[in-house]
Amino acid sequence: VTAFLDIGRDKWEGDVNGEQIPTYIKRDVSTYIERFKRLTKLKNKIIVFCEQSVADQLPTNLNITVIPIDKVLDVVYLDIIRRVKIVQQNPEFIDFVNRKSAPEYWSPEYVAINFMKSRFITYCLHEGLIEPQENTAWVDFGYCREDSQVLDGGTFRFDNKGKINFFANGSMPTAVQTMPIFNLIKTGEVLIQGCHMIAPAREFETLWQWMRVSMNNLLNIGLVDDDQTLLLMCYRIFPNNFNLTPNSSTDWFNVIRNNCE
Repeated sequence: VTAFLDIGRDKWEGDVNGEQIPTYIKRDVSTYIERFKRLTKLKNKIIVFCEQSVADQLPTNLNITVIPIDKVLDVVYLDIIRRVKIVQQNPEFIDFVNRKSAPEYWSPEYVAINFMKSRFITYCLHEGLIEPQENTAWVDFGYCREDSQVLDGGTFRFDNKGKINFFANGSMPTAVQTMPIFNLIKTGEVLIQGCHMIAPAREFETLWQWMRVSMNNLLNIGLVDDDQTLLLMCYRIFPNNFNLTPNSSTDWFNVIRNNCE
């Protein structure tokens, strides 16, 4: 399952919060579509949420199901945008964070759409597009940045062991258990990679509830961050419900390549 919403990244340039926006985070819609087309070389069933203008440019493979993204961007999504914007516009919050030009600290749409990842899978579950026990992966729409990151004609397989599978950013640091969330938001450090998650579909419904709790907890104390910090907060709620696998901190987009046959 994946999704794409055009939030205007092709215009991400210049200064924000007194800092230069990093050039590497600017990309246009065509770049995303090119990367998604690599993902469609797999034999796996793919469900993608997007706008019609994007859907018109996607391959028409039999294994691809396209769903209008506005079916999921409901009042919860709009309320998160509103509440995130309030925090991001607070000068005291901007003074608090070190990486002031990171989009999680100035783009409410970026925070909100990443927050919704498990919600997309929950929608598929409720609509009967995925069976509750079905092994299901969230993979970012632009995941396959290079041809080498996917096996043409291959099948992505991963033993989820009946749990939610996250991937640590590097080795299993003690910080996953001990670093205060305040410190993570201040420094911008990433402990869990948000671009890939694997679990029985029914577990994503539980994850969605935990994500909402975690986001509310942050916003209620005047803080905000992207899904990677929220995933860590979920992991700390019930760690026995998760498998946390070490992954490369320099080659994030390797999980399909490493588990493809």
